[in-house]
Amino acid sequence: MESQVEFARGLRGVWHRARAPRGRHRRPAVLLLHGFSGSRIEEGRLFVLLGRALAESGLHCLRFDFRGSGDSDGEFGDMTLSSEIADARAALKYMRRRPGVDGKRVGLLGLSLGSVVAQMIAASERVTALALWATIARPGEIFTWDLGAGARGYAAGTPFWLEIRQADPLAALASYRGPLLCVHGEKDSLPLSHPQAALQTVPGILHVVHGGDHTFGPYQQKLDAIDVTRRYFERCLLP
Repeated sequence: MESQVEFARGLRGVWHRARAPRGRHRRPAVLLLHGFSGSRIEEGRLFVLLGRALAESGLHCLRFDFRGSGDSDGEFGDMTLSSEIADARAALKYMRRRPGVDGKRVGLLGLSLGSVVAQMIAASERVTALALWATIARPGEIFTWDLGAGARGYAAGTPFWLEIRQADPLAALASYRGPLLCVHGEKDSLPLSHPQAALQTVPGILHVVHGGDHTFGPYQQKLDAIDVTRRYFERCLLP
């Protein structure tokens, strides 16, 4: 079952309730963090498909819009890395407090810029299992000034660009002690060296989607990324 939710004064998303056997009420949950100028739906309904796959496996899932994106309050030009980190923390807090959620078994997935946010908070938020899609390990290499006009017509403000170029997600990731999965498209313009750097910091699994791009490309490639991620969270979060 899926339902629209609102929390933390203006953050909006969709809650996927886990399909679970009778009598087993508290289930693990996974939070999805979208990318730069993306939304809780993501390209090709990628996050919708993942949320439904996780729920079918017996895992609750929350996908939401960062402030200034999608249906959440605010303007995109006002977002910063710090604001997205605060939004992600608020979402984890909300998710853990929902009825039927086992707050001690929580997964976190971040896509692209969402992967930066995920690395920054995984240790401090005591995340049980972490997955990174299209991992950005060194943001200063990716968020260059010539990208400042924004992606797909979206323009972030100067505070975002100043902050993201100084960010060091690998330093934060080094304190994380749980399992790690990195999924990367073979044809992603984002270099494979980024997920490799994350996995040198925290040992884990690298899955390369054959023929996949930044959001894994055609439907079958998307299903590949979703399936390996679903099985990873099942293995790490379900008893």
